[in-house]
Amino acid sequence: MTDDVWIDAARAGSLMRYVNSSCAPNLRMEVWDIGRQKVAVYVTVTDVQKYDDLTTSYNDPEWVGQCQCGKPSCIG
Repeated sequence: MTDDVWIDAARAGSLMRYVNSSCAPNLRMEVWDIGRQKVAVYVTVTDVQKYDDLTTSYNDPEWVGQCQCGKPSCIG
């Protein structure tokens, strides 16, 4: 999320673990302040149709070269 804030799904996960990585994502993550908590929320950046895969860009250098999304802009 930022250089000093990470989401660690190893301790607890959610249904968002099913969001795949893509070089042409249809979701982006935003951090919202709700009360005194920061909450990670995925919002759409394109129209999403029924049965479309939900995808986001991990923006993680560790994933460079490992992507297999198949999009024309794929960096893998």
